[in-house]
Amino acid sequence: MTASESWWIECGRAAALDEWAKDVAPSTELRKWYGHVPEKFAQFESRYRDELATPTARAALEHLRALSEDHVLILLRTWSTARPQCWPDSFGGPR
Repeated sequence: MTASESWWIECGRAAALDEWAKDVAPSTELRKWYGHVPEKFAQFESRYRDELATPTARAALEHLRALSEDHVLILLRTWSTARPQCWPDSFGGPR
């Protein structure tokens, strides 16, 4: 488990999230290759679309589409390579 994955798990527990759609996130390899270098974004986007075309990602996207018919979906992302803080009170207090 990476530090990023650990953060999502910790914050997911604090937020009482029902699900983590890990299969639609860019792969660790792709994220590391990209490294937030703006010149690589077009190629990152293309490679990410290729990842989203895999059977596993397509099934996960279809699952999210189905959920969205009856539920509100909240999509979270991180924008920093530094480990962000996750406070339970950010999500309405401890659960």
